[in-house]
Amino acid sequence: PRLRQRLQAVFVEMSFERQSEVLLESIAQYEAGIRQLLNCSDWRKLLHIVLVAGNYLNSTNKSTSGAWGIEVSTGLQKLAQAKATGRAKFTLLHWVAEVADSKAPELFSLQARLDKLEGAANIKLEDLKADLVQLVKGCELVERELKASSGETFGVPSSTPGAREFITAMKPFLLETAKPVTERLQRAMDSLEKHATQILDEHGEIPSKCSASQLLATAHMFCKALNKAREENLLAQVVEDKKSKIEVKKKTGKAKNGDSTISPCLAATSKQLDKQLKVDQLNKKLRNSFRKSSTRTNDSGSAIKEALAKMKRSAGAGIQTA
Repeated sequence: PRLRQRLQAVFVEMSFERQSEVLLESIAQYEAGIRQLLNCSDWRKLLHIVLVAGNYLNSTNKSTSGAWGIEVSTGLQKLAQAKATGRAKFTLLHWVAEVADSKAPELFSLQARLDKLEGAANIKLEDLKADLVQLVKGCELVERELKASSGETFGVPSSTPGAREFITAMKPFLLETAKPVTERLQRAMDSLEKHATQILDEHGEIPSKCSASQLLATAHMFCKALNKAREENLLAQVVEDKKSKIEVKKKTGKAKNGDSTISPCLAATSKQLDKQLKVDQLNKKLRNSFRKSSTRTNDSGSAIKEALAKMKRSAGAGIQTA
């Protein structure tokens, strides 16, 4: 009789140490992330910059009726969605990064300093509570079986085989290990719940809408997105500097060619002089060509005259001979 209950108690004793260690580590990790965010003054400074931006937008937005404040769990994610009218890729998150870069550059190290948020964000308080309840129920099962085997439940000690050995093996486990550990875990859980409520209250969040793990995840993702926005701002600045240098080179080249630094009157005069110079050069070429053609004509005329004179002389010589 009661073999199944005793086997369950033995299974509790075998798995208790591993389960309690995992639960204690998870509670410590979760609370470390919450404490890290609670004690970070630079995180509050960053939220102050975001709050200024949010209040300014709300004051000019009729749909919000001039509401003051911003929900951290949802408002931080919306910063990347609010885009500027003049710059398509410039969002409110880029503006926050720009202000932080000029006023408080130390805020960009929050992602490295808040290194416990990512691990704590993956833990849920409800799961930790369920694990603790399971351990407590296991301890209660062991305690019930010990009472049944020792006679405290039925008034008569159990005469089933192995009852005395079960008491000898399980009673030290219950008194020296199970109860002290579960009490320690319960104290750690109470402290964790207290800090989880505190961090939600400080950020103005409602526990039914946002949990502490969701808040930690939002803070981690926002710090990561802030650093990315800063890198994009620096890249945009480099591109803008290159464009300005190209414009300066273009203007400098125009100035050397006389298109930008010379006044309109001087530019018009220089064009007229160039035109007159080209006309003079053309006239000079024409005069030279006329001179060459006249010289050739004179040379051919004198040659004809000499030929006629030779013909006359030869004709006169033939008459005399006859």
